Amino acid sequence: MSDLQNMADLVSTGNQLLDDIRGGAISRMAHEHQTQQAEFKSEHDAIVQQQTAAGDAKIDEINDYIANGRDKQTHVRLSKNQALLPNPTNDFPNLWSTGYVKRATLLETVSTQTQERTPLAREFLAAINSDQYYFAGKFNIWEIEIYPNRRGEQSHLLAYFLNQYVRYSQHVTVAAVVKHVSGVVPDGSFCTGLQEKQSAKLVGTYVPISTKRNHYDYFSAYVRGENLAETETTVIQIALPAVVTGYVDLSQGAWGQFPFIGDGAYD
Repeated sequence: MSDLQNMADLVSTGNQLLDDIRGGAISRMAHEHQTQQAEFKSEHDAIVQQQTAAGDAKIDEINDYIANGRDKQTHVRLSKNQALLPNPTNDFPNLWSTGYVKRATLLETVSTQTQERTPLAREFLAAINSDQYYFAGKFNIWEIEIYPNRRGEQSHLLAYFLNQYVRYSQHVTVAAVVKHVSGVVPDGSFCTGLQEKQSAKLVGTYVPISTKRNHYDYFSAYVRGENLAETETTVIQIALPAVVTGYVDLSQGAWGQFPFIGDGAYD
């Protein structure tokens, strides 16, 4: 019995040794697997970072190309009298329709080649990066007072003003330098983005024409007049409104007096 017992102990000890050996091998294999996983993840992350950086660089290159391409476009004015020269009676800009305007006052003419400029003139010039001795040419600043609604005509409660018939040719940008003085802030068209009682600012919008090149529009901003007293008017000051072909980056103040090609050049 003693020999049998010794053999049994040896077998038990051998099994334990085998289990320890197997466990050690498994542990080593697990460690090696984890190490390989960590190395693979590190290599994968490095590749992803490289590809992301390359992709971001390419996107920046494309955005720069688009921005430069837009800036190099030729812009032709479709609307008339951007300088807002007065009509024969001097009570409204020539060739522009009044809409629901209560009063229009020519505030001043902003001229080039002079140091004698009012703070208002310099404010309007600064909005288009032109507050300097020379710029493209003189223009007028008008103050316009607008009714808040169509005075009882319930079919249309929006007071549009200073509008003009324009034929489409391609995608267009419509904008102006505008300052809100009082009343409800106008919006739409050349007043898109206008803020209440801020300094004069270049505001407007881009209009995609798509397939409607043989169409037209009456471009005009408007005052929402719902539920307002008829005596509560809006007052703004405005200069250089126009509709021009193509995309103009208004965020850069990229605006000026664009050339007009049409039935007749009036300014």
